[in-house]
Amino acid sequence: MDAIAARETIIERYRQRISLGKHVRLYKRELEELIHGFINTLETIHEPERIQAACQNEIELLEEGYPRPTLASSYIPRYRKAIAEAIATQKLPSSKHRYLHHQRLTGLPQERDEHWALTFFKYSQEQYEHLDHRQAKTNRKRLLNLQKVNPWQYLDTLNELLLATGKFAARHRTIAIVGFTGRRFGEVVARGSFSLTSHPYLLRFEGQQKSERDGYDIITLIPAEIILMHLERLREMPELKPLAAMQGQELKKAINKFDVQVNRECDKLLMKPGVMPPLDGKEHVTIHNLRSLWGAIATFLFCPPEQHEYAFLQHYLGHILESSATGHYFRYILVDRQGQLLQQKGVKLQDIPPLPLLEIENASEEVDEAGFDTVDPSLDLSPEQQPQDREVTLTAPRQRNNEEMNTEELQATLRQDWLQEIEQVKQELRSDWSEQLTTFKQQIEQQMTTLRRQLQPEAVQELTQEIDTLKTELDQAQQEKQEIAAQLADAQAKLNSFRQLLLGNEEVKKEVEEQPTERKTKESPTTTTQRRRRAPGKAAQRAQIIFDAIRAWNDQHPDDTLAFSPGLLETIFKVHRKAAKEFCQEFQNEIEDHHAEIGVERLLTHNKGKDIDGFKLFAEAFQ
Repeated sequence: MDAIAARETIIERYRQRISLGKHVRLYKRELEELIHGFINTLETIHEPERIQAACQNEIELLEEGYPRPTLASSYIPRYRKAIAEAIATQKLPSSKHRYLHHQRLTGLPQERDEHWALTFFKYSQEQYEHLDHRQAKTNRKRLLNLQKVNPWQYLDTLNELLLATGKFAARHRTIAIVGFTGRRFGEVVARGSFSLTSHPYLLRFEGQQKSERDGYDIITLIPAEIILMHLERLREMPELKPLAAMQGQELKKAINKFDVQVNRECDKLLMKPGVMPPLDGKEHVTIHNLRSLWGAIATFLFCPPEQHEYAFLQHYLGHILESSATGHYFRYILVDRQGQLLQQKGVKLQDIPPLPLLEIENASEEVDEAGFDTVDPSLDLSPEQQPQDREVTLTAPRQRNNEEMNTEELQATLRQDWLQEIEQVKQELRSDWSEQLTTFKQQIEQQMTTLRRQLQPEAVQELTQEIDTLKTELDQAQQEKQEIAAQLADAQAKLNSFRQLLLGNEEVKKEVEEQPTERKTKESPTTTTQRRRRAPGKAAQRAQIIFDAIRAWNDQHPDDTLAFSPGLLETIFKVHRKAAKEFCQEFQNEIEDHHAEIGVERLLTHNKGKDIDGFKLFAEAFQ
């Protein structure tokens, strides 16, 4: 099948899925094929009018199955990236032009030199502004429906996860560190660089994933020294240690795989009553939601009462002054155990050294002071209204009056408290490790006892006798099978002789020639070979259908995903074993990519206890 025919086939399947209301319209490999075919089309045209028409047609094709916000944020950028790569490698002919571009944020004009395909393969500025307006409406709706969280219960949960052990310890500790630091998932597990500062609750951070700023200080909800210690241990764990040697697409793929696994644990561990509800309009809690909740708690603990939380969070989230992203991180509101709002700010400032002043002096002339007046400032409560449940077990510094000590004495005392807390955490870890080691030793001893018992002479002799008995029974069965076959052959010969006596040789020959095709085929080696060659083709087609079905199922059932394997094809769908193995070998890369996306860890056990019968009914629609 040539490239044009392959593209038409993909488009036909795409439109068929749309008509059937399928959740998945285009699979990853199909989208890649569409993009590849589109680039090939651009190679053959040079006139701006034809390039514009090709771009418009491709966008309209995508709009048949996807909403514009999805195309603007995901699919159009993929096409544009492929176009840019084709231009860089000189696969696309030179077709550039100079034009005047106005920046969306500042409105400042700027001359650019651009290929016509990049000019046309995007929405207009008005369309992007309309999409921004829709996004702003969604954000406004969430601002009007803030989710309530008790910070003490949430922090207690994070503290438990920070000390997690067992099979999923790396995932649980990652959740805790993301929650305590407010950093993005990829920055915590691999991309970010963290170091101590002179302040007990600030870490120096470099390696921002969305590089708006270079290195800057970030607030930690527990002492920074403890966070750094646990972060270093996290990155040494077997699941994450290989990431340090990865770069580019390899690192991105590995992070995405771990991200799926961590998000699954977020749902299980945080979506408990009273811990962390999902956002308005969402059904699940994701690791990225923790960044918003970090902002609410950081404001409550550390934001000076005289500062507005918007400017405070904009600085510590790492956003530049011109960024509009900060407004998307106001998603939660804090309540006490009785459900009453906690509206005060900076309740912990009296126990710690002052935070460094925000770097806003030089930008004061550029900031529109009225811009922040649209939100009512947080109210300061009287001492009688202060919450009574401030028992943060994560912050060891004792209550002291700062006026009774000078700065050096205060810092020395606080440092001693932090060292005591670190030592306490170490003792807890040693205790956990000691218990695990004891349990492990007991398990080994039990296994060794079992092995010694099995290796005793009596046990070996008994096992040998059982094997000899099984061999004897097998030989007898084989002999009986041969005797039966000989008896059948003898009976058939006698039957043929008897029929020759009754009908004569010619009649018997004629009857044999008129036997059904199946019997002739059985006697024809050539036909048998041909049939064997045709069968795998049909089986491969059926395997492809089942693979498409399983990807659609996993998309719609993220909590009940199924792995794809030769065993599933053979045992569940009765696909010939050889064909099943050949198909899985041929599409090994795609299967592995899909398994990475859904977080398959052990192929042999992933489907255990899953809804196989439900999937079989689901897959019938693909037949």
